Amino acid sequence: MTDFTEQIRLYEPHRRQPRIAAIGGGHGLSAMLRGLKTYTKNITAIVTVADDGGGSGMLREDLGMLPPGDIRNCIMALANTEPAMQQLLNYRFTDGSLAGQSFGNLFLAAMNGISGSFDEAVHRMGDVLAITGRVLPVTNQDVRLEAEFHDGSRILGESKIFYAKKINNSRIRKVSSPSAVRAASTGASASRRSFSNSSPKRATRPRSATAIWAEGERYDGFYGTDPAL
Repeated sequence: MTDFTEQIRLYEPHRRQPRIAAIGGGHGLSAMLRGLKTYTKNITAIVTVADDGGGSGMLREDLGMLPPGDIRNCIMALANTEPAMQQLLNYRFTDGSLAGQSFGNLFLAAMNGISGSFDEAVHRMGDVLAITGRVLPVTNQDVRLEAEFHDGSRILGESKIFYAKKINNSRIRKVSSPSAVRAASTGASASRRSFSNSSPKRATRPRSATAIWAEGERYDGFYGTDPAL
């Protein structure tokens, strides 16, 4: 890790910049991206879409879209805009039905409404804010985390797992995403069918597989067509 860090610190203009892929979510990922963009332009952030609490959870339920919060934080961390735009997109309403909601979340929700898919909306928002690198949702599927506790109980929803752990006073045995497992299985089958039915000249690359790990539970989600991933 030390050698890698030193290589970044010793970056010189006109020399090849390191290519970095960061996978995760929450405030930790966006904070790391804010620092990394000062060292390289070749950043790809692959962001979780399992959040179902707060303003993101409200938009997820009301509009049927993927949660925008973690994506928004990462886009803002990589954005190259005027301070007024940063302040505007980070603004949270304090009154009325929008109390607690971020304008940046609403911006991405509106972009999602005029785009063909959520990942397209994320890409277009990145273009508007002239971000350094790229931000990708880990999947376009509606995934939700499920926790299984040692007492045998099961809780569905990221925001509910923390509180259930405190109430049950029981350790989490396993965290998984059943919907993502089903989506990956379907995607893999479709990918195999498309290749078997295509001529060699017209065949395209399959969407790259991103392995997601959660407390020892593994599933494969298919995302992205860029061979650089």
